[in-house]
Amino acid sequence: MTERTSHLFKTLIVLFALSAALTLYTAAPQLARAQSDRVEVFDVKRGRVVHEFIHTPEIRTETELWVASITGVVPSLNPLPEEGIILGIPMSPPLPVYNQWVQLDSISMLFLFVNRLTTDQPVLLLINNQNQALFVHIKFDIQPFIDKYNLRKWL
Repeated sequence: MTERTSHLFKTLIVLFALSAALTLYTAAPQLARAQSDRVEVFDVKRGRVVHEFIHTPEIRTETELWVASITGVVPSLNPLPEEGIILGIPMSPPLPVYNQWVQLDSISMLFLFVNRLTTDQPVLLLINNQNQALFVHIKFDIQPFIDKYNLRKWL
């Protein structure tokens, strides 16, 4: 398998996993609500959820800080990483976002994309209540968060 084919294959796996997660989230709202107290850790290389932990008010506060640090919309058509983790974090109640880059009334789910090279400038995927998605850059050092929740082993 060539390097380009391998990269394409990995990208497709991640897109499939995200698509499945979003389909589950939108097709079964009662299940999504039942799981709204869990943060899932998706390992990109393994192509599966490898860990989960309880979504606390402290995590909600942290995610609000991430959203407040948005520095712009991701211009690339392929913001997906080849390695690292994606954190799936439900936002209940939904989080409004209004700044110069994003005008969304209610973020119901966010995904944090991070690998060992991007812990200081990760990417967020914001999903609103109308199931619209937007990738954004943030400027926030998430290393303390990564360490606190023992996520470094998957980076």
